[in-house]
Order: sequence, then C-alpha cells, then structure tokens
Amino acid sequence: MKLALDENLPPKVAQALALLDFPVTHVLEHLARGTTDEDLFAEAAKRDWVLVTRDAKMWRKRGQQEALRQAGIGVFVLVSSAAHSPSDLMALLLKRIDEMVGLAEHTKRPFVMRVPDRGKIESF
Repeated sequence: MKLALDENLPPKVAQALALLDFPVTHVLEHLARGTTDEDLFAEAAKRDWVLVTRDAKMWRKRGQQEALRQAGIGVFVLVSSAAHSPSDLMALLLKRIDEMVGLAEHTKRPFVMRVPDRGKIESF
C-alpha cells in the first residue's frame, strides 16, 4: 500500500515524504496530467494506492462515486483551509501521515475520509 498524492498537490511534497521513508508517491510520476478520475481510480486499484487529494468534490459526482466503489480504493481528502503552500502541506501531512497509513492499512475499502488540520480523521 502506498499513499498517492494527486495532481492538485505538489510533487515535491511526495518526494520529500518518500525521502523520509513514508510509503508515498505522486500520481504524476506514473500518469499524465489530466488523467480522468475514473482512470486514476482504476490505476490506484491496480497499484494498491490510497489517494490523497484536496478535491473534496471528486467523489461527490454520481459517476465518480460508482467508479470509486468499483475500483475499491481509499481516498483521503485534505480539508485544511490553512495549508496552501508546499511547506504548509508538508507540515499537515507529517502531522497526520502515521494515522493515515494506519487507517489505510486497516480500513475496508472503498472509503473516503476527510483529513482536517485539527481533530479526528473521519469518513465523509
């Protein structure tokens, strides 16, 4: 299992986390920019990725909900209003990554969870 940061998150954040030995990759290392969410979900299932995104609307569209369910993947949605710069995102992920990895490894998929900067990580 790896956490895969999607294209709305900076690749440098994924690279830094990987250098710290966290199980992280960035989707742009494997897929073209603009890959449809449905194709991304299928690739995530094939590679055993759990997606990390800032796109809270991604899973709310009916067709995407069905594609997510069929792919059987997990998604973490970062919902911090303060984390905008790469360093802010890195700080948020460093604070939350151990809990995210634990949840990803022990939660039945498919799932979508919100990751706030404070408080509990919980299902949408």
